[in-house]
Amino acid sequence: MPGKPVAWEADGRLAVHLWLRQDGRFDTDLALRLSVAEAEVLHAQLCYALADEPVTTPPGSTPYCRSHQREDATARRS
Repeated sequence: MPGKPVAWEADGRLAVHLWLRQDGRFDTDLALRLSVAEAEVLHAQLCYALADEPVTTPPGSTPYCRSHQREDATARRS
């Protein structure tokens, strides 16, 4: 993903900036614009899809839906 953070648009949508790649080569930049409801659904689907993957974000920046997975992994190691 590019260095641009997710940002609010003037129309109240969220813009998620992406790099489009085709056949492994960079093609263009684009912004995925989502309503709040669409962003919530995407967030939930991503958390669900990542449920079995290790948490790779630092503790202070791990989303709530994934933070319990970090706690579960720590408890298993103890």
